[in-house]
Amino acid sequence: DRVAVYTVDFSGHGISSALNTFRLQSILDEHSQIADDPSRLLCAVNKSLCDMLTPPHFATMIYGVINKKAGQFDYAASASVSPATLNLIGHSATLSGSEQATTDIKVGTEWGDGSGLPLGISKSAFYATRTLTLTPGHMLLLVSDAFVETPGFNSAKTTMCDPTEKNGTV
Repeated sequence: DRVAVYTVDFSGHGISSALNTFRLQSILDEHSQIADDPSRLLCAVNKSLCDMLTPPHFATMIYGVINKKAGQFDYAASASVSPATLNLIGHSATLSGSEQATTDIKVGTEWGDGSGLPLGISKSAFYATRTLTLTPGHMLLLVSDAFVETPGFNSAKTTMCDPTEKNGTV
């Protein structure tokens, strides 16, 4: 009923950034016992990256746990693009015996908070756990800054934030 997900972006390009991504996997494996606590995990990853990265290198990351039973996404963030949940269902139908009841549900987007000090900058940085609601019909959206730096993002954001538009795509 629980699954961990993350996005990460190391500064720079090329081999060093690619190697840092592989190193991150080792760091995550070392801290697997606290994988269910986004705040503790991101703080631990940060401390490890402070020892590993040299200035001006850093990383941005969102690490979170989807809890299907609780209907939520608990996450911690470090200077990342804010996560979002999209509710794509306009109504729900519940069968009660032979009767059918329809309830309207707001279609829209809830944005989380991706702020926080980048990883690898300060060992004393703290990353709080935050929560987004994930109920049936919601979709979790995690993207890197490449998404928002893409030409034409403003029109993509408008469509993404208003899935009720005809022919809109997400």
